[in-house]
Amino acid sequence: MDHPPTEHATEPAVEPDLPGSPAAERQGCCCSVLLNRHTRDHDGFVDPRCPLHGSAEHRSELPSTS
Repeated sequence: MDHPPTEHATEPAVEPDLPGSPAAERQGCCCSVLLNRHTRDHDGFVDPRCPLHGSAEHRSELPSTS
């Protein structure tokens, strides 16, 4: 039984709470994957310069890509 392709077959949107994930990296995330292991004893790390997850202050200083 053939099913028509759906519009939702693409990769899900980048979640802001997943810095360092492969999907986020493809969208320009520069947060460290190695330092992004969320456990009870260790907080994740977000690069303040990241265009997706960094602070608004740093994002506003980045050059526009459009």
